Amino acid sequence: MINRIKSESQPGQQLPDAAICRAARTGMGDLVYCIVDEALPCDLRLNLGENFFCSHPSRMEIIRHTDAKMNN
Repeated sequence: MINRIKSESQPGQQLPDAAICRAARTGMGDLVYCIVDEALPCDLRLNLGENFFCSHPSRMEIIRHTDAKMNN
């Protein structure tokens, strides 16, 4: 299971904003985990069982942004 992280959203911001979303690779092609806190609303997050997946059109960019943030 993927650990969820808090997005760095500001008051008034809503997902899906590629700058505040967080995502991780699943290792299954273009399927991408959404790792933003479940409490934040997002129409592009898909719930399948215990996992949440991202369908944002820029999800690969979101992964790169997430990786850069986590490696700092």
